[in-house]
Order: sequence, then C-alpha cells, then structure tokens
Amino acid sequence: MPFRVRRNAALLLLPLLLAGCAPEDSSSSPAPTAPAASAMPSATPSREPAAAPAIPADCRDVVDAEAYAAAFADVPLNDPQLVDGRPVERVQPGDLHAWLNEDADLLAESGELFCIWGEPGADVTALTLAIGSPDPAVTASFLDARAQAGFTCEPRDQGQECEEVTHLQSYDVDASTTYFARDGILVMVYQANFPTENLMGAIIDRIWSAA
Repeated sequence: MPFRVRRNAALLLLPLLLAGCAPEDSSSSPAPTAPAASAMPSATPSREPAAAPAIPADCRDVVDAEAYAAAFADVPLNDPQLVDGRPVERVQPGDLHAWLNEDADLLAESGELFCIWGEPGADVTALTLAIGSPDPAVTASFLDARAQAGFTCEPRDQGQECEEVTHLQSYDVDASTTYFARDGILVMVYQANFPTENLMGAIIDRIWSAA
C-alpha cells in the first residue's frame, strides 16, 4: 500500500510538470535589434592638398642619403678649381661653368641650384647638376630644340625627359646630358665618365616626393 500512495502522488504531479515545459507564445513580437554597423553613415575623409615640389637648397640634399652615397661617395663637391674659384650653391648669372654653353644662359637666369662633383685634377671625369625654374614656354622651346638636335625625348613621371649619350673620342669615355622638366622646374644632369644608376629618378623622387 505505501508504494501505491507514492505512485498516485507522482501521477498527480505529472500535469504540473508538463505545464512547466510548454513552449512560449510564438505570437509575441521579437525584441528590436540595433542596426548593423555597416548601415551607419560614415564620414568621408577630407584630402589634404598636395604639397608643391621643392627644389633642394643644398647639393648634398638633391637625393636621399642612400642614393647620394651610391652616386657620389666621397667625390669632392664644388671644388674651387672646378667652379672658377667661386663657391656656388645658389646660381647667379655667369656662375655656371663655361662648357655648359646655352644651358648656362637658360638655367643661370632662373637657377636655384648648381653642383659639380669631380676631382680637381681630372681632365674630364665629373658630374654637373643644375636646377632652375625658367619660363615654361622657354623650357618647352628648349626641349624641342634638343629633340631636333638628336636627343631622345619622351614622357616620364608626369614630365618630359630628353637625353643624349655621346662618346668622347679624345678620352675614350662616354658622356650623357639629361634634361627633365615638370611643373615649371627644369633639371639638367651632365656626366662624363661618371656612371650612375637612375640618378635622375632619385632627383625626381626628392623634388616631387610630396607633390
């Protein structure tokens, strides 16, 4: 008999236990959810205006330090014997070396920088760099004349480059003259028996790095 009482009590409790397991009312509205992050409007970042090209103020700053060491190492810079006895970091009319010919007339009038790397006792080995800001129309005419004279001229780095390589028979060495014009700036590099690896490219990177 005690066993039957306990069994009946369990049967009385069973409906209550089943009632506790009934599912929730599916008709109730779900809780609102926050909008996805991708749906939130994003602010458009403002673009800063590009900086203007900057002509270096020092010959040792025409390229970065690594390119300078590779191109010039410890070659003397602007030795008085190569610049007619005058120190010339800033070009003035007449300061450019005579053998630059008409380049002197063009760049000396509006020159910013003039540099010569070379040993004083060398007959021909040297590299000359001149940077100026001639009138754009004058520069265009100048480069057209170079093309007609046999220079190879083609677009480069949003500018125009003209280059000529010649062989100096008397010294049996090569010499090259390269011009690059962009944004009103004209760069001239003359190198005789002075090979370099993409020097003009390094100069362009330096002047227009922030432009």
